[in-house]
Amino acid sequence: MYSGQLKKSETYDKLKKCVIINIVYFELFKMPRMHTKFQLLETKEHELLTDQIEIHFLELSKLNAYNRTIENEVLIDWAEFLSLRKEEDFMQFKDRTDLPEHLLKAIEKYETIKDDPELYYEALNLQMGIMDQIQRLDDATNFGLKQGLEQGLEQGLEQGLEMGIKEGVHKVAKNMKEQGLDDQLIQKVTGLDLETIKNL
Repeated sequence: MYSGQLKKSETYDKLKKCVIINIVYFELFKMPRMHTKFQLLETKEHELLTDQIEIHFLELSKLNAYNRTIENEVLIDWAEFLSLRKEEDFMQFKDRTDLPEHLLKAIEKYETIKDDPELYYEALNLQMGIMDQIQRLDDATNFGLKQGLEQGLEQGLEQGLEMGIKEGVHKVAKNMKEQGLDDQLIQKVTGLDLETIKNL
C-alpha cells in the first residue's frame, strides 16, 4: 500500500502517509485499551523509523464501562455504532437523545443506503466480494500448504531412499575391498567408478 503509490521514475518524497484501520469483534491484545496504534520502531531503543505508516486496531469486544475511562468519547461513540449487529439494536441506538452530530450523519447515511435498493445491493455485493476474496486466499493457502507438504514428503522419501541405497552400495564395496577383492570386480558388482572405490 505504501510503496505501491509510486509510479515509474517517481521519487520517494511523493509517498503519502498510509494509515491502516482494523476493526475486529474479538480480543486481540492483552492491553485493556480498545484502540491500539502501531508504528515501525527500533526494537531496543524504540526509536521511530518513520511516521508515514500507522496500523490501528479497534477491538470492539473491549467496549465496556472500564474503557470509557481510558478512551476518548468520540472513539467510544464510533465503537458503539460499529458494534450494532442487529436491526433492533440499531433502532434503539438511533432513538437515543444524546447522539453527537457525527453519529447522526452516519445514521442518516446508513438509512440512505438501507432504503435505496441499488445502493444496498452495491454494498452487499462489495461485502460478498470481500468475503469471497478472503475465502479464495484461505483456499489457496490451504491448497499451497497441502501441495507443499505432499511434495516435501515425496521429495524427502525419494532423497532418503536414494541416500540409503548410495550408503548401502558404498558399504558393500568397502566390505569387498576389505576382503581383498579386485577393484574391477567391485566395480562390476556395485557400479561405482574406480576412483570412488580406490578412496574407500
